[in-house]
Amino acid sequence: GKDMAHVADLIAGAANASAIDVGDFKLSLQQVGAIAATVGFSIEDTAVAIAQLGKMGIKGSDACTSLKTMMMRLIPQTDVAAEKMRELGLITATGANAFFDASGKVKSMAEVQELLYGATKNLTQEQKLQALETLFGADAIRAAAILAKEGVAGYTEMAGAMGKVTAEAVAAKRLDNLRGD
Repeated sequence: GKDMAHVADLIAGAANASAIDVGDFKLSLQQVGAIAATVGFSIEDTAVAIAQLGKMGIKGSDACTSLKTMMMRLIPQTDVAAEKMRELGLITATGANAFFDASGKVKSMAEVQELLYGATKNLTQEQKLQALETLFGADAIRAAAILAKEGVAGYTEMAGAMGKVTAEAVAAKRLDNLRGD
């Protein structure tokens, strides 16, 4: 409850900075919220990722089914995925997973995106498609591909755009007309 104004601003910012509306955000958060919290992503990171997917036309529960699956697969689900992570430098020689810090806490979404970007930037389209499908599966490849392409720059741009809008300003604008009066 104490963070409601901040959450409302995140929702307004996401809707304003991407192609989603408040309803899309609600559906997205219903699908991904519990998983994001369990994995360790903040509401801010989750909101930015939802908005990035929405900007690319992936909205609502569809977007976040993909996003939640991607989040869960930051830990490889198969030996083939683990080997692909090693090849891409996402698992170190000592066996550490690059998506998590030394204490086992997931890194920020910006850091995750930058790791994906760095690991795939020199791959051909075919290699990137194969790598992302191996790591995240057919359902999560949509989220992984968008976030990998955007990297930290895309995250920072979206977070900045979202930060320019408040729910209060959106409400005031909607009421600033004859119907609102």
